[in-house]
Amino acid sequence: MLHAAVNAELAAYDNPGFNDSWENADRGADVARDLITESQQLMSCVASLIAAAGVVAILHPLLLPLLVLAVLPQGVAGMKAARVHYEAGRSMAAERRTLGHLRWYIADKETADQLRSGTMAEFLLARYRAIGARVDATTDTAIHLGARYAFMGSLAAGLASALMWGALAGLLASGHMTIASAGTAVFALRSVGSSLRGMVGYGTQLFRTGLYFDDWVEFTETAGGYRISRGTKSATSPAVVRADEVTFTYPASDTPALEKVTLEVRRGEVLALVGENGSGKTTLGKILSGLNLADSGSLTWDGTDIRNFDAYSVWQHTAVVPQNFAHWPLTCRENITLGQPRGGDEAVLRAAEQSGAHDVLAELRSGLDTLLAREYFGGVELSGGQWQRLAIARAFHRPAGLLVMDEPTSALDPRAEHRIFTGLRELARDRAVVLVTHRLENVAIADRIVVLDHGRIIQQGTFSELSQQDGLFRELWDLQHDRGLPAPRTEHK
Repeated sequence: MLHAAVNAELAAYDNPGFNDSWENADRGADVARDLITESQQLMSCVASLIAAAGVVAILHPLLLPLLVLAVLPQGVAGMKAARVHYEAGRSMAAERRTLGHLRWYIADKETADQLRSGTMAEFLLARYRAIGARVDATTDTAIHLGARYAFMGSLAAGLASALMWGALAGLLASGHMTIASAGTAVFALRSVGSSLRGMVGYGTQLFRTGLYFDDWVEFTETAGGYRISRGTKSATSPAVVRADEVTFTYPASDTPALEKVTLEVRRGEVLALVGENGSGKTTLGKILSGLNLADSGSLTWDGTDIRNFDAYSVWQHTAVVPQNFAHWPLTCRENITLGQPRGGDEAVLRAAEQSGAHDVLAELRSGLDTLLAREYFGGVELSGGQWQRLAIARAFHRPAGLLVMDEPTSALDPRAEHRIFTGLRELARDRAVVLVTHRLENVAIADRIVVLDHGRIIQQGTFSELSQQDGLFRELWDLQHDRGLPAPRTEHK
């Protein structure tokens, strides 16, 4: 299931249907172990049934179909009840997922300070109770409906049982069966009945487990309908990455995040993407790196459509510094190499030097071998700025290709930020670099600046050109530098 998840397109995570499929598959994986036990119990009942049914059939052939008729209604009722419970569970997948998220936000260390300082505990607990009440109500409804099915099945089974035992009494009274045979038939019927009821019970459990397991099978085969299915060509480090008339809309959104965007970035070039929040900068970075596929238009690496490449071969030549970077609970070395060491520790230390992370290493008691997870014995926790340096070091350690940096210095102090941008030109010698930032002073190093607004390119040019032109770039530049000086404070008597 995990293998299927990592082989799903990134856009899947923005689709509620994918998350529901994951939730249902996770439940299927959890109950899968029950298939073996339930199958063994069912086979045991079948073996007992065959032995006892042979005895009943010999005593009188009429009794066996009557016995099956006595148990069959309960089997049908059990199947219907199992289906009701299954459908109720599926319908509550999103609600259960929300409860899981709320449990994390209420109890996790990352949000513990904000939960307290914002006095949010009662609000979140009330939300948890409200959602839990809806889950309980749906479950209760399913239980009541299942109980009605069970009652009707038991009623029908009771009537059929009365008919069966009446037939046995009739056979005995009419002389078609001796008292000794009737006694044997009673024991055999009770054995067959017990086996049939066991078959019904275990068969119903197996049926319900199978329904959940089907969700797991479906997810692992299709990744919730989003399995990566691209070409088989092996990508190489691109000299030119070009987007032509690219349009992209996130699932469940009516407005394109990008609309008819055309641009290219070349090896040795630094391209800066700027614009206001929601302008499409981050989305364009994901399109250029092949993380998302355009709805229309094309993205090419050296003239080859990216859809023709094996996805992972593209990402082998891509380095991304996202806004929200992962704090992997691994050693410092593994946090930089991402488990893919190249060039040994020398390459790791070089990437750390370029990103400013060497200062972080100097403070760690075990250097590169330090576990970066305080919740585990011997682990330590880093500050936000220290983690960001490591995230940049990860990208610098990656093979040359396309480097996308999305707000890479948002948590860095001026000295660390200066180090990154003064070294960026050197890194761009064998990479195509895309820089996304709101700090317009930083884009002065870019060869070209692209200004986005509501998913469209509205300006392009160098820093000197755009800073002199009327337009959004000049407006944002002026706003960033319009801080003013406060009036002198006066004493009030």
